[in-house]
Amino acid sequence: MLVGVSPKRLARIVRFQRALRMLERADAGQRGTRTAMACGYADQAHFVREFRELAGCPPEAHLLRHAELDGFFAGR
Repeated sequence: MLVGVSPKRLARIVRFQRALRMLERADAGQRGTRTAMACGYADQAHFVREFRELAGCPPEAHLLRHAELDGFFAGR
């Protein structure tokens, strides 16, 4: 099967997608550290660098946007 990216890049994307789902579901305390460790990142800094590269923003900014959208649609 061809997907148009290298195996390493695909593995990074799949790991990021898993981390993103975990991050969005986790409780606030130690969310980043727990997610980073559970998904196989070397440390929280490694996770944040990967997140910025793949999502275009740090995890905190993503979570704020996610919360804003949840609030917007929940009120309808």
